[in-house]
Amino acid sequence: AQQMAEISARDCVNVIARNIRCTGEHQEAVLLYNPSQKPVKGVQVFELPVRRHDNPNRRFYNSENQFLEVQVLREEDELYPDHRLLQLIEFHSLSRLTVAADIEIPAFGYTVFYCDNLQSTFMPGEKPYGYEQYQPPYRLQGGQMTGHHRIDNGRLIVKLNSRGLLDVTVKETGRTLRNLHLLENRSDIAEGWNWRPAPYDNVIFGDNSLEQFGVLSDGPCCTVWKLTYALRLPVKAEASLKRRSKEEQIQRVTTTVTVPKDSELLYFETTLTNHTENNRLRVLFPTESAEDCFYTKTPFDFVKWNVAHEDDTHRIEPDTLVHPSQGISRIGKDDAAVALYSKGLYEIEVTENQERALALTIFRAAEFETGTAHPEDIKMQRTMTFHYALSLSRQSGTQTLLQGEQYRAGIRDFAFKQNE
Repeated sequence: AQQMAEISARDCVNVIARNIRCTGEHQEAVLLYNPSQKPVKGVQVFELPVRRHDNPNRRFYNSENQFLEVQVLREEDELYPDHRLLQLIEFHSLSRLTVAADIEIPAFGYTVFYCDNLQSTFMPGEKPYGYEQYQPPYRLQGGQMTGHHRIDNGRLIVKLNSRGLLDVTVKETGRTLRNLHLLENRSDIAEGWNWRPAPYDNVIFGDNSLEQFGVLSDGPCCTVWKLTYALRLPVKAEASLKRRSKEEQIQRVTTTVTVPKDSELLYFETTLTNHTENNRLRVLFPTESAEDCFYTKTPFDFVKWNVAHEDDTHRIEPDTLVHPSQGISRIGKDDAAVALYSKGLYEIEVTENQERALALTIFRAAEFETGTAHPEDIKMQRTMTFHYALSLSRQSGTQTLLQGEQYRAGIRDFAFKQNE
């Protein structure tokens, strides 16, 4: 279903691109489409598919043909199939660039990026280092890092503390949230429907487990950190399912943290190859909010939940303590709101202690599953990647919904030839 939906969305953007007449001044053009009802404005991180070159020296321009400073964060080669009616499929060699740039796209609208790849022609034998045509490189100067563990993007100050967690200060209000992005691992001996820990469970936290810290990119538009955690986890539950096994192994979890300029959003991408069973992994964002309720998006509603859990002392089934969320959760008043957005992660809890942590379930590797031809899939023995974002914007609940849906929708792209 996801693949079919992705193809349909790509074909729709394709139709828009093929009905746009671009100027022929530049070598290639990329359509950027905003599928959300909120305009995109400011520094954004998005993808640009351009032609692949062995020695790229690229220049970027906006729809008004103005030179645009673009910070390239990552580049991956891609073979793109071009489907045409009554024609054989053509394959194009592209480079998919992950970039950060200051852009503006209207709601349900589009803009066009232009790209030129400049080449310098060398003249051998004339004179040393002689060029018939010389195109110098253009490098962005400066960065957002004010220390090897500190970022100042204009609105937020992000620090990596001694526990390997994040402390974030909102410069406008002076509010600081501490020990963000704490990994939590517990046992899971239930099925795919409900989480249930072992009777004699032990909770393992990921603070002080930071194995490696690196800076993947730092420039005037964006900074990207890479955090690698090494958690020592039980391999699985004992046969009796009463407790976790004594046998342990290292489970590595890699997270990239992306901090765009002048943004109150922190973007996270977490990747791991799971080799353990009977466990649940969550990521915690302590808010220290004084509120007794929080909100999550569900189909057709923004539901209010009490932080306090109901008494399940005499219930047959224990309370799972989690709530459904269609990728948007929020706690706090408008001037001190904390929101968590996610893609494909639909289970959230706000802890009932003073931390009031937004606890997002990353995955559950349960004991068994029913009603499926492949019950072994519930053990989640695979490589997985998860995307989520933390918002510290001063905004209303409605604005949180719009911002969250914009994050979840992203920016669609399509590379097309000039004057097709």
